[in-house]
Amino acid sequence: MKTKENINNDSEDEMLDEYDFDYSKAKPNKYAKDFHKSKIRIYDKGKLIKEMKPVLIETDIIKHFKTSNRINKALRELIH
Repeated sequence: MKTKENINNDSEDEMLDEYDFDYSKAKPNKYAKDFHKSKIRIYDKGKLIKEMKPVLIETDIIKHFKTSNRINKALRELIH
C-alpha cells in the first residue's frame, strides 16, 4: 500500500540522466589477467549443458553483428 510518504520517496529511486563518478581511487581488475583461462558454463535444471571459453572481440567488429550466434556463423563460414 502506498502512503503519502512512500509516494514522495519513489522519486528518489529513479535514475538520474547523468552521474559523475570519481574514478581517482579505482583499481585495475585483478582477475582480468586470468580471463583467457576462464570458462562459461551453461546449466539447465542443474545439469551442465554447454561449456565455452570467452574471447574478446574488438568493438569495431561487434558493431556489425547483433548476436554471438551471428559472429559464430560468420566465423564458421570463413573456416569452411
